[in-house]
Amino acid sequence: MVHNTPARKEAKGLRQRASDLSMKIKALEGIEGTARLAGERQAEAARLQEQARELVELARLEDITVWEDSIIKQTKKGERKYGRWMAGWREGGKPRKVYLGSCRKLSHDEALQKAREAKRQAIQKLRHAKIEIGNQIGNGTPQVSVRQNRKTNERLGD
Repeated sequence: MVHNTPARKEAKGLRQRASDLSMKIKALEGIEGTARLAGERQAEAARLQEQARELVELARLEDITVWEDSIIKQTKKGERKYGRWMAGWREGGKPRKVYLGSCRKLSHDEALQKAREAKRQAIQKLRHAKIEIGNQIGNGTPQVSVRQNRKTNERLGD
């Protein structure tokens, strides 16, 4: 499920404007002597599409659920209740929950900032993995990552 965040709404508006410009470009191509104007509109549409892509990335970071979770622990004196901040989002279609910290030590805003940073790192890691897999498929030969090579070299004593 994708939540409606302000960035996602703005991206939708930019994509609509780019689509409208594309339709105007097609109309201008049919008229003689408007090639320069059509080129300018094409550049504007490309710029709007790029801005929309950037806003969608920002919307992915905004689309986080942060909640307060409680844990009840048994002690010698009885039960103790502890609060903790948790965050959740989807990665590759699977839900992911992340522990952010104690409710005593973090406010909701601090927990939200920490959650955005954790999600930003997760997105970068996911993007890096996709690029690495794409390189392996593009070359036709499997490649071993540098990290795996270092481990292999350490085991071999190089």
